[in-house]
Amino acid sequence: GTKALYEAAGWNEWFTIEEPAPVVGDQFIDAASGLKFEITSLDPKAVKVIANSYTSTAYEVPATVSYLSETYTVTEIGEKAFLECFYLESVTLPESVTVIGEQTFAMCFTLQSIDLSNVTTIGGQAFMGCTNLQSINLSKATAIGEEAFYGCEGLTSITLSETLTSIKNSAFNMCSKLESITIPASVESIGELAFNACDVLASVTVSWTSNIPTPGERAFNFIASPAILHVPAGTKALY
Repeated sequence: GTKALYEAAGWNEWFTIEEPAPVVGDQFIDAASGLKFEITSLDPKAVKVIANSYTSTAYEVPATVSYLSETYTVTEIGEKAFLECFYLESVTLPESVTVIGEQTFAMCFTLQSIDLSNVTTIGGQAFMGCTNLQSINLSKATAIGEEAFYGCEGLTSITLSETLTSIKNSAFNMCSKLESITIPASVESIGELAFNACDVLASVTVSWTSNIPTPGERAFNFIASPAILHVPAGTKALY
């Protein structure tokens, strides 16, 4: 990205100025957003966020960024990109971002707002310890990693995707303000401690009529008492 600087300095009077071609793994900072990116693909041209400046309470991730005169689509927020960003309050994601890596927002204690409605993959511990996060829409998420929302004590609303196949171990462990959840019929397994210590979880709605999964060990330990499982008519004996 320095060709213009050398042209301005007059080097092109004697030389044809060439820059190296971009390669997968190249990293660069986008000044406008304050974010650092890494190229993940050249065809199609795609990048992921790998770090932030730790200087703002709010970040807006751009849909595209430029590097060496090429335009790249932002498709992923990489692992640990916002880890322990203690003063982060909100993040705006473009529709192009579909992947959140492992520990990406872990321990962002003040994070209150992020739209995940277009995200399909959420890595393990991605939002662990985000105690001020109140609502999440996972309506397109087909994969949610272990401990993804562990200790999100402020969560009161969770929307799960109709294509989600597995709720991993401790995915929503210690979501202590969650009062109700609807688990879609697409879910084939519920891991250990998945909803453990969700102290006020009093209503779980499910819709399986066959192939009903057996929850993992302590999946619903320490929830509200009494708690009601809402099942389809005529299926109570199956459960």
